[in-house]
Amino acid sequence: MATVLLARGHTREARHLLDDACGQVTGPADVLLDRAEAELARTFGDLFGAEQALRRGLMAAERGGYVYGTDELWAALAEVCLDTGQASQARECLRWLERVARQTGGDRARLLHLRAAVRLPGQDAATVRSLLREAVDLARSRSQPFETAVTLLSVAPSSDDPPALFYEAYRLFGEVGASLWRFRTRVAIRESGNAVPGRKEAVAENERLLAVLVAEGLSNRQISSVLGLSGDAVANRLTRLFAHAGVRSRAEIVSGVRTGLLEQ
Repeated sequence: MATVLLARGHTREARHLLDDACGQVTGPADVLLDRAEAELARTFGDLFGAEQALRRGLMAAERGGYVYGTDELWAALAEVCLDTGQASQARECLRWLERVARQTGGDRARLLHLRAAVRLPGQDAATVRSLLREAVDLARSRSQPFETAVTLLSVAPSSDDPPALFYEAYRLFGEVGASLWRFRTRVAIRESGNAVPGRKEAVAENERLLAVLVAEGLSNRQISSVLGLSGDAVANRLTRLFAHAGVRSRAEIVSGVRTGLLEQ
């Protein structure tokens, strides 16, 4: 549920959900809270905090002697290590993830491994193509739209045809209402030198997401971290939102979101 809330920009609700669950979940399922904590930290650009949460979960799993959920932790830690330039650490995480995949026999663990493995530096083109093809085929075969979209977005930069995977991910994120991930995909599409489908719709979606983040109580600096924008860019977008929505304060934006007027 925390992942769903974060995907839609509801960071405060996700925080409250995790706080409520703290201490109520014990045993193997407890590591999934650390995974969610890491995702929340990563959403705000706090990669150090994400890494700490993931390592905490892995240590707890080791002490408890259980494997359940550690595939998610190892995979997420590999992604964080890649984001922070720790390639050797990422490889070590993937070695552990392979062991978990063999123990559990689950295709979810294999998919998580493939998603991170595609991003490893120093691999030959044939290896990358093979990993990418398997990741995309496996994701599609599992028929889980959000999971498939995340996979496509993750591997698209390494593919021979990034736009096709970006556009498919963009459509799937739209179908499940993952507005924050859809925003990230728009950024990726633009950075790849391609046009985002439906400019008018994209602008409206950007404004709705911004309104949600404001209603969540985020400061301009926090919004900047979540969206990966500069402080000036956030300020400019807020100015346009105020003008388009006909409001004069953040309080009015909060009211509009709560009544549904700014999320239509």
